Amino acid sequence: MQSLVRTMIAALFLTGLAQGDVFYEEEVVNGGIGSQKKGAQKTVNRIYLKGPKQKVQTQVETSKEASKSQQNEGQNQDGSTLLYLDSKMVYEIDNFKRVYTQEKLPAAKPVAKQSSTTGPKPVFRVKELPDTTRILGFLCHKIAVEMRVAHAKKENRYLYQAYMARDLPGLAEIEQFRKLQASQTSYPSLIKGGLEQLQGVVEDYDQLTDQMKVLQGFPMQSDLKVYVKPAGGKSQQVFQLSRKVRQYSHSPLKEAEFKLAKDLQEVKK
Repeated sequence: MQSLVRTMIAALFLTGLAQGDVFYEEEVVNGGIGSQKKGAQKTVNRIYLKGPKQKVQTQVETSKEASKSQQNEGQNQDGSTLLYLDSKMVYEIDNFKRVYTQEKLPAAKPVAKQSSTTGPKPVFRVKELPDTTRILGFLCHKIAVEMRVAHAKKENRYLYQAYMARDLPGLAEIEQFRKLQASQTSYPSLIKGGLEQLQGVVEDYDQLTDQMKVLQGFPMQSDLKVYVKPAGGKSQQVFQLSRKVRQYSHSPLKEAEFKLAKDLQEVKK
């Protein structure tokens, strides 16, 4: 019965999804971790949305040493991802080697119950600042989110500031796509820019789920900083991630954008 309800909801989403298509280009600068700036790099993502289909092109710029290390680990520095929610398939493309892999999208995971952990509890402060600005012509409001988590020997502090566009044309399509994806598959969202940027970076990420709900709108520009304060010591910034949308459009996209190029060769995972 539950699977039938889920299927009906998905069908409703698919039929009502997207009155228009969305394209945007974002630049994400990772300042690296610690004094050695480990993992520092610049990433340019180009995101295309058309109904239940998504395409993301990613190009990574980093040091020669880091680039070689990423290549040895099999990380794609010039790649694309095609996500088809209608056929429940995902295609990962290496644009340099001109090869791709394909697989079925994993099923959605059941909603996890609230944990009753006795570990350190985060302290949040959420504030809308009076600052406004226009980015690519869209009015944006500045918000700030601070989270502190006190551990036995240190305190972690996360500071996220962003300019949010709330009347953005195409915002409804972006949100509908994200909801549909979450209802259908556990495959991670490729639309980021908010606090989910902390995933895989900080140990307290699981505590942030409820806080993401306060971030209404679409972040056109954001800055995320992580600080660590040892017991009896001074607070030090250990990580920074900056993001800015450089292009944005809400107009029809060609179907060809979402098709595999004929010169690509399939390889098995």
